Amino acid sequence: MGRNLRSTIPATKDQLKPHTPSQKKVRFKDYVLKATQKKHYDRRHRSKEQHSLALGDHG
Repeated sequence: MGRNLRSTIPATKDQLKPHTPSQKKVRFKDYVLKATQKKHYDRRHRSKEQHSLALGDHG
């Protein structure tokens, strides 16, 4: 799974090297999670897109 358990069995050098995922994959996953969270929040709180105001309009 995510981490190796402590053991008295010797480990290979490959197991001792840290694994870092690519920056591109991390950013994409973060973007997807944030977009999903925003969608759920907006649906739950019934938020709507506001139209931009033109020059001279009052909000």
